[in-house]
Amino acid sequence: MAVLVPTVAPERDVITNTTAASPGAGAATALGPTVTVPGTSATATQHAAGGSVTPVAVASAPPSARVANCSGPQVPGDPYSPPCISFSGANGGATSRGVTANQIVITYMNPTDGSESTDQGIEAVTGSYNSVIFPETYAQMLNTFQELVTYFNKHFQFYGRQIVLKVFNGEEDSGADNEGDVQADAINVAQTIGAFGEINTTSLAYANALTSQHVVNFSDLYADEPTYVANAPYSWSLGPDCTEIGQDVGAVAGKDLVGQPTSFGGTAVPNGEHRRFAVVYDDLPYLTSCAQDATAALKAAGQPPTTTIGYSTNVDVATATAQSTVQQLINDKVTTVICLCDPIGELLFADDMQNDHYQPEWLIGGVVGEETDDIAQEMPQAIWAHVAMATSEESLAGRYGSTIGYFAAKSEDPNGALIVNEVDVLYQRLYQLAVGIQLAGPDLTPQTYAQGMWSYQGGDGGYGPQIYTYNGTHYVSPTHEYKIQWYNPSIVSQADGAQGAWVSNGTWYATPPDPLPIFPNGPQ
Repeated sequence: MAVLVPTVAPERDVITNTTAASPGAGAATALGPTVTVPGTSATATQHAAGGSVTPVAVASAPPSARVANCSGPQVPGDPYSPPCISFSGANGGATSRGVTANQIVITYMNPTDGSESTDQGIEAVTGSYNSVIFPETYAQMLNTFQELVTYFNKHFQFYGRQIVLKVFNGEEDSGADNEGDVQADAINVAQTIGAFGEINTTSLAYANALTSQHVVNFSDLYADEPTYVANAPYSWSLGPDCTEIGQDVGAVAGKDLVGQPTSFGGTAVPNGEHRRFAVVYDDLPYLTSCAQDATAALKAAGQPPTTTIGYSTNVDVATATAQSTVQQLINDKVTTVICLCDPIGELLFADDMQNDHYQPEWLIGGVVGEETDDIAQEMPQAIWAHVAMATSEESLAGRYGSTIGYFAAKSEDPNGALIVNEVDVLYQRLYQLAVGIQLAGPDLTPQTYAQGMWSYQGGDGGYGPQIYTYNGTHYVSPTHEYKIQWYNPSIVSQADGAQGAWVSNGTWYATPPDPLPIFPNGPQ
């Protein structure tokens, strides 16, 4: 795999308003039990959490700044914590747009159709409502987000600065259907608000517009590698890039499913049949190349897919597209669907499969939050009983109320407002921001932020192994390994207490396991 992010020439958007610096944070108090995490060294400047390195591994600091290692990790008990760093002196003031001597301005754009979660999108399609799954309001989400901002300001080293979150109502909808509205929001963030970064980048179009304005942007997108190369060093994502997803799911199918009879199908797809594959994918431009990676892996294994289908997510044609897609799978006698799909598309496919009494095997490349129990519970259960997934997401991070993200938010308001169910997604978004700021050093710019991210030593805990320099390659996403999970509609979820849950052996893989824990001979 080629190096993902190229060298970027230094660049600054400098503002002139400065104020006196506030004291920098030191080592934080422990969060939960202490966890020992092996260090992962990818470059000469990296080091294991809890260790001590000379010189201090930050990207840049002005001559008057005094930056030094202190003992242990920055946040004791946090398996992802960077090493403790102490700071005194001057931080350089206005090092970049949105950065002053005491602030780092970050925006949160609320789209016109609301900051809707994946769960709520499915609820809108199904017409069902589960107060356990969808209890929270937008205001409660923002309150949790602000509590987490307070947590990171207290616990991480920001060199006398504090993250300041500025929420605004955008002109665009979450699907970025109007390019003019998208551009207007990006200009507002950069030129009116004057922010360093945008934390709620809801679409690739918005990411591109923010990049053109030199605004660092954070998302859950899963664009392909060429997109991130073009947007360096501005676009960052929690989601794995879809180039890796396509390669991973293709490698799993090629190694473990090709040449094996069906073993996980249902009605109309009995076990013991010769497998016939289809690759189905959302026809977004960047996903097309990722689907080609999965197709190429099947061809290399000696069995190209029987059919390859790109479907539209346009709401005006989505239902008809789903019906025609499922009919084509039936006509082509497909036994095994390799799916690089969004959850709404999967729901529509599954509904039509149920109506047509057709229960194929599924192997999904997990993206956009679809790997969680609450979403799977909204799917037709007879169809989802035949679904397995290769995913880099954190679906098995722990029951609500027991995760590191929950404890971080609760520590700021122990007797206060509801902590929303998506607290771990919010926590990880801010963690991505905070790690880069700390490791950039006092001289914070988009370029030093990127250098800091790529020097991060990584960690491994409830969210799985995370690092930004993997096998010598720089990435904008922290996840590069995957686990295999499969859905069991008969058990009770440990996440929300409802019927139906994903099951996993808990192992993270860099290459396909042999045999798979679910294919080719059923659960092992």
